[in-house]
Amino acid sequence: MRISGGQWRSRQLISPQGRDIRPTAQIVKEGLFNMLQGRLHGARMLDIFAGTGQMGLEALSRGAAQAGFIDRNLNALTANASLIGVTPECIKGDFKYALRELEAKGRRFDIIFADPPYEAGFYPEIMLMAGALMNKDSVLALEHDSRENILPLGGLKIIKQRKYGRRAITLLALLED
Repeated sequence: MRISGGQWRSRQLISPQGRDIRPTAQIVKEGLFNMLQGRLHGARMLDIFAGTGQMGLEALSRGAAQAGFIDRNLNALTANASLIGVTPECIKGDFKYALRELEAKGRRFDIIFADPPYEAGFYPEIMLMAGALMNKDSVLALEHDSRENILPLGGLKIIKQRKYGRRAITLLALLED
């Protein structure tokens, strides 16, 4: 696993073995960043279920101004951030708690990425909670099983979908008033 673009291109990242870490496949990562082209420069990104932190670190490498990370275990993320030389903004714990905390602080993000365990059924909660952290031009990117039909909730609409074998990315934005 490595950073594939930007200033830290080709930097190797640590990816611990085990079922707790599920890094995004290279083809899916490249597909997402192609979809986000033009949105990254100066963006504030939030990486939910961050794991190794590869998605937020990739965004920083490609020009994002800030990246926040949420995960129950921050060990791999902090090790990778240290390898690159950045000090990330992290919230350790349950994603629902973290999203409520960010909302209470009035935080907003331009890009929110979520790759929850596919079978956990977290997509509806993520969509309902993410809208409070988005601006009118923000996007929510969900990585999911390509056989799963994502139905937008919480005032969101689907703007793009791409399938990569058994994985897919769905980009959502706020409905216009």
